[in-house]
Amino acid sequence: MPEEERFTVGCPKCGKRYVLTSSAIGKKATCKCGRSFIVEKPPEDEEDEDEGGVYDVAPQ
Repeated sequence: MPEEERFTVGCPKCGKRYVLTSSAIGKKATCKCGRSFIVEKPPEDEEDEDEGGVYDVAPQ
């Protein structure tokens, strides 16, 4: 089974960065600051930054 692609997204309110898997694209995420946003894959030219772990985003 192939491993899912990982990428980094930032909260639009506070800027906290999360490393997510491709299964999170299009789902609603809630940051620790309380802001909710829809996960979008960043452009390919941005490098992933691992600042923690991989977080799965549950649909709400």
